[in-house]
Amino acid sequence: MTLLNPPAPPQEFVLDEGVHCVFRINERKGASIVEKDGLKTSTLYEIPESKLGAFIQWAADVHGQSR
Repeated sequence: MTLLNPPAPPQEFVLDEGVHCVFRINERKGASIVEKDGLKTSTLYEIPESKLGAFIQWAADVHGQSR
């Protein structure tokens, strides 16, 4: 008997007050910035795993936060 393990849902972090854009960390180890409009979602930017650390550091520098 084989049990199926569905993939974990992506982790999401809200980027704006209106919850229109989220930073989504995907199971495949990359991330994306997604715009949500009701039931419709649009991927604005894909971030590969190789550039994820640099993107997070850049975002922290731009917004004045430290890791």
